[in-house]
Amino acid sequence: MDEDTTIGYRRYDWNNENNEKKEKMRTNRGLIIVAVLTVLLLAGVTGMVTATTYYVSPSGDDSDPGTIDQPWQTIQHAADTLTAGDTVYIRSGTYNEHVRTMQSGNPTDGSIVFAAYPGETPVIDGTGVTEANNGVIVDQSYIKLLSLIHISEPTRPY
Repeated sequence: MDEDTTIGYRRYDWNNENNEKKEKMRTNRGLIIVAVLTVLLLAGVTGMVTATTYYVSPSGDDSDPGTIDQPWQTIQHAADTLTAGDTVYIRSGTYNEHVRTMQSGNPTDGSIVFAAYPGETPVIDGTGVTEANNGVIVDQSYIKLLSLIHISEPTRPY
């Protein structure tokens, strides 16, 4: 019988003491390749995720970062800032302002969402606003208004 035996695509030399070392090196090389591909995949995926959640509160400040602890004060500042996939949660209170959407969402990155903070009821009231007296103008695509009340229709939340 021949001293060399071929199994599948690998050739094993039964008399060679280095076979175990060679097999470990192949296994380690395979694991390193899998690890590098995983890191590259995750870096690519996280690089594409850009959606951000922001917050607005009557007690906030538009120079703040828009976090839950440091919210913005106006919904219009949110409308000026948000991009596709972003969400802004609006805290309870009455917002006497004119709001006009400035960006569109899209089917790939998602809609821009203006939503009431869970369990709260913000009211957008355009009363007394000089540039327009209609509260909210949505003239962009892929915009969602969730659980917001407009003062001209207080019984019909958006």
